[in-house]
This record gives sequence, structure tokens and C-alpha cells, in this order.
Amino acid sequence: QLLRAYGRSYLFSQLRPAMVAVSDLTYVAIGSTIFLLLWLAPDEIVPATVFWILTAANVVATLVSFWVAHVPLRLTFRRRILRRYAEAWRDARWALAGVITTSLQSRAHVLVVTVAFGEAIFAALAAGAVLFGPMRLVLQAWGMITRPFLARAAGRRDRGEIVMTNRLSLAAVLVGFLVFVTLLYWFWDQAEAQLYAGKYEDMEIIVVLWVAFSLAFAVRTLYAISLQSMREFKRLVYATAMGAVVILVSVTIFALTFGLQYSIAGHGLGEIVSLIYNFHDHR
Repeated sequence: QLLRAYGRSYLFSQLRPAMVAVSDLTYVAIGSTIFLLLWLAPDEIVPATVFWILTAANVVATLVSFWVAHVPLRLTFRRRILRRYAEAWRDARWALAGVITTSLQSRAHVLVVTVAFGEAIFAALAAGAVLFGPMRLVLQAWGMITRPFLARAAGRRDRGEIVMTNRLSLAAVLVGFLVFVTLLYWFWDQAEAQLYAGKYEDMEIIVVLWVAFSLAFAVRTLYAISLQSMREFKRLVYATAMGAVVILVSVTIFALTFGLQYSIAGHGLGEIVSLIYNFHDHR
């Protein structure tokens, strides 16, 4: 998984998204084929088998992308190279800390609800979030594409290009989000019947709250990507740590005061706090 992530990052940095698509399609094709063969077999699929299938798909996809795209993979202990790693560690340590605080921010909502109210109760909220899963993938891919442009502009100290790229990204996200919400509104009856079939109460309210949260999350992510490209990892650690604390407190207050479904608003409040902090630093 790490080698495949390295290959994807390298190819995106070289502005070769088509090769990334080759790797991803290989991963999906290999995994789906193995799952289909095992599903047709008489033996029952156990969890360990699923992990082995995903591992095999990752290995094949990684080898294909490395071979087709000639991704460099070298390991050296030369002193000159090691000094570069030592210099990069000053940024890397804050980047690693940012991974931790971002993980806390994204999981604080789940943590509070499952610990305080139980896993079964969180199921309805998680079901509403399913509709917005593809948006995270789109944001991730968009970030991989725009980071090289932003990093080069930051290296040239070209603030105008950074601002223009951020505005274009924001406009694209807002337009795409508006189209998605419009389609969701038009086809809500069909989506509700197929996905939920009356299993959960107040699903309309839950989805509306996830819409508001997803918008705040998308905009905050765009500014976070920009700050990452400018190597402002320390600022991102502060922003996400602050957001995690706000989520822990606000989710509890909203859930106890207004009802469990409104805990999503507490999660969104944490995203907005991080967004304000990032935007204030990025003006």
C-alpha cells in the first residue's frame, strides 16, 4: 500500500494522471476478478482472505505502474543523500504530526458518538454519510493534481499564481458540489428507497446536515492542500488540532441538546474553525 501510494504521488507530481489511472484500474480489475472467482467457489470467504486479496491487488497494481511509468525506486545510504533527508525532516516531523491531528479531527465525531451513545446508534449517521464518500476521493485526486502546481508557484514565490489556482479550485468544487446537491434533490426518492428503504428515521435531516458539513470540509481541504504545498505544516497541525478539540466539545453539546443527528453540525463546526484558521493564515 505504501509503495503504491509512493508511485501515485510521484506520477501526480510528474503530471501523469493517466498512469495513475492505469494503476487504479489494475487494482480494481485484479481485486474484482479474485473476489469473483472466490465468490463462485464453494468455500466461504473469511476476513483474512479479503486482506490477502487486497494485498495481491496492491502488489500487482504497484508493479504495473512502476514498470509502465518507469517510477524510480532506489535506496541509498550515501552521506550526501542522508543530509538531504535530515534537512527534509524539519518539515516531515510537522507533516507527520499533521497526519495524527487530521486523523483525530476526522474521527472525533465517531469517537464521541460511539463511546457515549453506542455503535448501533451511529449507524444512521454513517448511512447518511455514504452518499458523500465519492466527494472525498475527488478531493484527494484534485489535491494530488494541484499540489505540484502550487509547490512550484510557492518555490518561485509567485503568490498571484497560488491565489489564482486556489480560486479556480474553489470555483470547480463549488460548481461540482452544486451539481451533486441538485441531482441528489431531484433523485432523492429513488436514492432513499434503494439505500435506506425506511430503515432509519429523520434521514432527510441527516443528509441535509451532511450536505452542510461536506461543503465546509471541501473548502477547508482546498486551503489545507494549498498550505501543504507551501510547506506550512506547522500551521496545519495547529488548525486540525484546534478543529479536533472543537469537534469533541461541540458534538457532545449538540447531541445532548438537540438530538444525536445534530451532532453532525458539531462536526461541521470543527471544520469551519479549521477553515477560518487556515484562511486567516493564507490571506
